[in-house]
Amino acid sequence: MSSNVSYEFNQERNLVSVIYSGGITVEMLIEFSEKIVSDPHYRRGMNALCDLTKSTFDWSLDDIDKYGKYVMQLRKKIGEAHWA
Repeated sequence: MSSNVSYEFNQERNLVSVIYSGGITVEMLIEFSEKIVSDPHYRRGMNALCDLTKSTFDWSLDDIDKYGKYVMQLRKKIGEAHWA
């Protein structure tokens, strides 16, 4: 199964909308998150709403732990924001 991600920014709502599809590995999710926060349209404190309905996650406990540690680092970049 191939994977795809798309996202768009809504500055007025202080929101980035992200759509994931296909099989998502922990490495891919980290890479996509870094791409979003590195985008020139991203602003610190911007919230994110992620649609995962067409994606699959076949992660091990090590993958979940790795992503959890990454999220702790990501919080320093995104500030007071909510990603759901």
